[in-house]
Amino acid sequence: MEQIYFIRLKDIPSKGLNLAIDDQNIWLDPIREYELPYEIKEDFCVEVFIQVEGDCCILKGLLTGTIETLCDRCLEKAEVKIEDFFRIIERPKDRDSLDISFIVEQNGELYLDLKGLLWERFVLNIPQKILCKEDCMGLCPICGTNLNISRCNCGKDLGDPRLAIFRKIKILSEG
Repeated sequence: MEQIYFIRLKDIPSKGLNLAIDDQNIWLDPIREYELPYEIKEDFCVEVFIQVEGDCCILKGLLTGTIETLCDRCLEKAEVKIEDFFRIIERPKDRDSLDISFIVEQNGELYLDLKGLLWERFVLNIPQKILCKEDCMGLCPICGTNLNISRCNCGKDLGDPRLAIFRKIKILSEG
């Protein structure tokens, strides 16, 4: 059975609509299209309640799942668990507005682009800095050794030798 993610607002009952979505193509299609370095490790699931108030939609839900990607410091595999409780009020965008809206008008009727909205929730929950562990030491900038696994013999960079005089300054604290 094909799940429909472009929902006409008139088709949503006045008491609201509960949906449970486990279609992985919502995530896999854009991951492939944009060639993102993510692999789904734990299937993504969404439970969402949609209610219509006039030409607005109120969405309450939970998005869960896990992706695997590369650590930004050491380039080893890193898992990112996503657990997003969301409450959103979506309105149609004004004609002059640059805002993005997931309520779109088509043939004089309003539709909710649920797939687009769920992809946005996914992207917003991926951290800007992905780490394999909180205390990841990364790679040596000189030889490239993974400092989480072993130490390297590269000398400590002392910085610009013209500023060496400032390393001798001692700051006295009041106390």
